[in-house]
Amino acid sequence: MQYVGNLPPVYVTTYDYERLTALADSCKSRHAALVDFLTEELERAELVAPREFEPDVVTMDSCARIVDHDTGEIRTVTLVYPGEEDSLCGKVSILTPMGVALLGLPKGVRMDWQTLDGRTKTITVLEVMDQPERHGRDLG
Repeated sequence: MQYVGNLPPVYVTTYDYERLTALADSCKSRHAALVDFLTEELERAELVAPREFEPDVVTMDSCARIVDHDTGEIRTVTLVYPGEEDSLCGKVSILTPMGVALLGLPKGVRMDWQTLDGRTKTITVLEVMDQPERHGRDLG
């Protein structure tokens, strides 16, 4: 996986960082390219304590409205862990290129990313509709 375009700032809770680092370590042999992308995002992220986290940033288990700039489609997605994904319900696994691109992305910020077949895609977070930290959940 390669980054495409300019990299926007990303923010990750310390709790998500710990869980995602462990996930990356356990999945490295099966999903090397995706794990590398995830690890690079985690390494460049600004880490924030869950209780201090801004409510308009995508965290694990957040529900957000996004726009796909290639198609113009507006979708509602929830960022989930592997095994919880369900494309019919808009649940996107963190172990997908789109999932990694969404992690830590603030409202209004655009992110370019590369699909597994090498195409470039661009998304923007329009709204973070639900975030666990906003309601006192996932506070580690």
